[in-house]
Amino acid sequence: MQRRDNNIFSRLWVVALAVLLLPFMAVAQTSSVNAYSPYSMYGPGELLTPGSAQMRSMGGVGIGLRSQGQPNVQNPAASSMAPSKSFLFDFGIDGTHFRNSQPKYDASGIKSGTAKTAYNTVNIHSIALTFPVAKRLGATLSLAPYSSVGYKVKQTDQNEDNWADIGRVIYGWQGDGDITEVKLSLGWEPFRNLSIGVAAKYFWGNIERNYSATVANVITGDGYYGSTTGVDRYRVNNFKMQAGIQWNIIFNEKRLLTLGATYDLGGRLNPKVEKYIYTNNDLDYPVRNIQDVNELRVPHQIGVGLYYVDRSVAWGVDYN
Repeated sequence: MQRRDNNIFSRLWVVALAVLLLPFMAVAQTSSVNAYSPYSMYGPGELLTPGSAQMRSMGGVGIGLRSQGQPNVQNPAASSMAPSKSFLFDFGIDGTHFRNSQPKYDASGIKSGTAKTAYNTVNIHSIALTFPVAKRLGATLSLAPYSSVGYKVKQTDQNEDNWADIGRVIYGWQGDGDITEVKLSLGWEPFRNLSIGVAAKYFWGNIERNYSATVANVITGDGYYGSTTGVDRYRVNNFKMQAGIQWNIIFNEKRLLTLGATYDLGGRLNPKVEKYIYTNNDLDYPVRNIQDVNELRVPHQIGVGLYYVDRSVAWGVDYN
């Protein structure tokens, strides 16, 4: 009886420790940008591959993965595999080096050199903690990036009339930020080889997108030409749900074949949006100030996966 009380106390201590560490994990998670791509200027940005390093090294498969050796953040039903007398902790870091090289052309269309850029990113990719709650019932608490925004694009107006009447006009687009997903999953095995699960997901993050039109080296023309800068800030705070199921088609000491399925409830994130427009680089007094709720959606998603493992090989396939 005393041993059972100690086990319950240790489980509660693990849960309390995870809750206390969550704010610190959140600060670390949103400390830098994971994307440098012009494609991230749309919607929530560039979607990142979920899962642990083991899952991502296999292309991101994990819907059918059942293991007592690693947390599974993709299918909540897998939380029922939590070890009965201990817990699993997974911690991942991403490091990426981006390089780009492209030719430069002058106003006459003649090549005038090469433009080169290079960026380095280092950030926490995922933090996951799996622990037992009761017999055949386990939970997983995870924190991972959902999407990332990072781009910087410049373009010079090539219209000869503008060059002659105004001067050099430069258009710019720049953005950075991310959306983070915190998930609490519960997995239960009501029957042998069959598990079901449900997860609550909380999305939060900040994205800022800037655009500008700058006139440099004014040549001729009447009147005054000034620069214009627009700033759009998105603040995301919203909850979504996920359900999952796993069935062991083959389960013995030599091999394991599992079929899994998930459903993610998508829909609107309803971010709060602040839109400002400034002129002549006067960022203290906007000429336009709009605060509204914008429509930003995450997809409804159905996923099916198979995962096979024996003593020498493991393979899996997912379809979303």
